[in-house]
Amino acid sequence: MTLKELSKYHDLKIELDDLSQRINELELTLVKATKYSDMKVDRTFNNSSPTEDVAFKINKLKETYNNKQIHLLGELQIIENYLETITDSEVRTIMRKRFIDLLTWEQVAEQLHYSNPVPYYKVRKYLGK
Repeated sequence: MTLKELSKYHDLKIELDDLSQRINELELTLVKATKYSDMKVDRTFNNSSPTEDVAFKINKLKETYNNKQIHLLGELQIIENYLETITDSEVRTIMRKRFIDLLTWEQVAEQLHYSNPVPYYKVRKYLGK
């Protein structure tokens, strides 16, 4: 496995967190829109209400979120399976903290009492790069 492959989980997690935040923001918008649902809104281009538009966007985002979450769990399982094959417990711990717990290299070094670049170089050496 490569550093890039291991980092995919991190990138997907960030994307999933962003989607979750967007869903929450739209849900707040929907709550506000329903408070003012008695107000007339001129909608010249389509017949749906602003509330329906926001609800539709929320549902589409939730569908995307659920699909990405399934994909994320698959990526997590791939990484977990790979980590089980690593016999060097030090490298396995570093990789788990970096790629599963999503810590920065600096945070990994601090938690394991290394100088800053040591965990990164141990992983690179293990991966043969």
